[in-house]
Amino acid sequence: MKTAMVCVMALLSLGALAKADEVIMPTVDNKSAKSDAFALDFSADAEYYGFADKLFVINPTVGFKLFEVLDASVALPVYNNTTETGIGDLKLAANYGLFQSKTGLFGSDSSTLSIGAEVCVPLAVDFASDNTNLTGNLAFGMNWGKIALNQTGSYLFDSTGNVYVPVFGGFVDETVFSADSSLSYAVSDSFKVGVDFSQNYTGNTKYLSLGPAVNWEISHNAVLDLSVGFPVEQQDMLYGDCDYKVSAGLAFKF
Repeated sequence: MKTAMVCVMALLSLGALAKADEVIMPTVDNKSAKSDAFALDFSADAEYYGFADKLFVINPTVGFKLFEVLDASVALPVYNNTTETGIGDLKLAANYGLFQSKTGLFGSDSSTLSIGAEVCVPLAVDFASDNTNLTGNLAFGMNWGKIALNQTGSYLFDSTGNVYVPVFGGFVDETVFSADSSLSYAVSDSFKVGVDFSQNYTGNTKYLSLGPAVNWEISHNAVLDLSVGFPVEQQDMLYGDCDYKVSAGLAFKF
């Protein structure tokens, strides 16, 4: 009888150990790894330009993030210039993170650097480009505690044809260089305030603007951006001067 009881106790112990092993299986870590490997987001940006003929732009975008370093997106902007409404070029973009969260640059807590490209494919619409065009992109960011600095730059290569560029009010047929500088302060973990400085050049035309910006993380998967830009300098604007620019963006992450 004593031997039988010992066998029963041993079997129960082995069963308990097996059950414990099942409990500590890293199921949560597997889910986390999958979410880190792939992420999906949807955003809709709206821009209003204060030209004599008001210009309104909506830019819905679907984005994909792979392994925290590669971003790809598809966008199809919609334009309205008080006389007509229509879609623009189909935009296919990809950005690759060269490094992330590297400390020590200029004494920052963390920094990021990414490069990318955007291909715009013209459709048979009123706001379409004459030819397929290519834009090169660069983005750099640093933060010191609650203070963050972000710098982006883009260069639209001349594709020997007209391209619709909202910041200039219409079509341009030369290369375009744009740079945006943003300095922000985190009031809380979910709310940031700052200032944006934008520079845009094509041929002899240039448009420089400066204004306040707000970033609000409404929830863990929803972010709202608001900004207003007033001209600091504008020269030889092709479709008349622009008195201001108002931007609003809402993004959802899945």
